[in-house]
Amino acid sequence: MFSKNTSILMFAAVASTMLLTVSMSEDAFAHGRIVHDFTMDNGKERALSIVLGHTNEPTRAQEDGKWAGEHPVEIFLRDARTNLNISGASLMVDKFFWADEAAYIADDSPKETDVRAGGAHGQPGKYHARQILAEPGFYGYRVHGDVTYFDGTVVPIDFQAVCRDAPASMKSDFNTPGFLGGFGCTTDIDDGKFPG
Repeated sequence: MFSKNTSILMFAAVASTMLLTVSMSEDAFAHGRIVHDFTMDNGKERALSIVLGHTNEPTRAQEDGKWAGEHPVEIFLRDARTNLNISGASLMVDKFFWADEAAYIADDSPKETDVRAGGAHGQPGKYHARQILAEPGFYGYRVHGDVTYFDGTVVPIDFQAVCRDAPASMKSDFNTPGFLGGFGCTTDIDDGKFPG
């Protein structure tokens, strides 16, 4: 028979293991992450965890009668140390697209600028910039704006990243240093057919 203290310790151990498993598995989905260090108004050092990707991975380009291609840009904001969600950010997304590496070399300017990333209803710390992916290829994003931290400190952020299957030279040129992991590049829905 277990004593009350032993039962409490066992419960605490199981709960700690479950929390650790959830926090470790969080970055296992098809998104990339960057950590942004900043100083609060009171002089203390903090860091934001900013996760970027698409909804509904893997992404497939729109094709009439087969797939709608709706894959909004998805951004998660959290305190890097406590993992608490951060609401109240004012974020914009510049959107880039290239059919291949040659298109990137020819023109690396955004196709759309300053698209608002609004907060997801009922999901603090989650933001979406709506879009339908029209063609297979390499999609990249620049996320910029202000994050209001818990104490009221306004933290400007500005980073960019291209999908993970883009050529290495393209990623090293386009991605902000420190962006890790990645989100999927968009393929033709017919590429996943089996048998093809």
